[in-house]
Amino acid sequence: MADALIRRAEKESISRTDWAEQIELADQLEGLNPAQLREMVEILLKQDGMPGEIRVRLTIDLLQRLAKDVPQEALALMMELEPRLPEDFYRLHFTEELAGIASRFGEQSPDVAWEWYLGIRAGRPEDFNQIRQGVLGGIAKRDPARALRLADESSGEGAAIYILRHYCTTLDQRVAALKALRTWSGDDAGRKEKLDDFIQKQTMKSHVEGEKVRFKDVMSWIQQAGLTMEELSFLGDRSKVDLSYSIDPRDTGKLIEWLDLTFPEKQSTQQIKRLVQDWRTRDAVKAWLATLPPERATALEKRLAEE
Repeated sequence: MADALIRRAEKESISRTDWAEQIELADQLEGLNPAQLREMVEILLKQDGMPGEIRVRLTIDLLQRLAKDVPQEALALMMELEPRLPEDFYRLHFTEELAGIASRFGEQSPDVAWEWYLGIRAGRPEDFNQIRQGVLGGIAKRDPARALRLADESSGEGAAIYILRHYCTTLDQRVAALKALRTWSGDDAGRKEKLDDFIQKQTMKSHVEGEKVRFKDVMSWIQQAGLTMEELSFLGDRSKVDLSYSIDPRDTGKLIEWLDLTFPEKQSTQQIKRLVQDWRTRDAVKAWLATLPPERATALEKRLAEE
């Protein structure tokens, strides 16, 4: 079936614009082996009548399938084909995908991937930063301490922190990254600031793009990361974090309870006042206060009214 699909693609124009048909074609690519995937990419590059967006989507789909098993081969093919790309739109998406596949390569084969990067960087000054970040990001998922060291050697501290934040996304990866950063920062004041910034951003990190932070995720991170009171102190400081902006309003009551139990009264009161007053959270606070025993709600309201 795979060979038949390739032969059909050679004989017929695949410039169809119907999305359902394009998805059907992409599904048929599932059974292609690396050599056949490579052949299909070559065919797509010759399809001048196909709209650019569709051609890019199908080509990237082919490369992603190839990269699942042999990311190094997918990268080699991309490097070979790039000079022949037919348009700027195509080239832009290719470069983005190159970094993504480089990340997969770095995760699967850290040593080989880094040697590959060192071998090609001189010839790609225009986008080698993206490729380096991709390889280091993949390495960081398995060994953040090593990624930090390599990033320091090749690009500097700023890039190292960015790579850990961007690529270490699961809870286990984030905790491992924090452990590596604690060792990396040592007694250096400048690095300690970067460590603190990493902690703050990870603590208030939403796991769903475009949505607010859930309280349970904050607590899970704090517990798994073993954050100290010193490291958590920013949560009691209105000048360092705007909790009303970050927290999901549904969790405002739980957050207030935790702030009250965790920080000295003066600190917690300032943050709670912000949650009470801010338009994003005040309705949720009112609803939560209504669930409290009357005497407790009254005492809290009186405390918040005091200067």
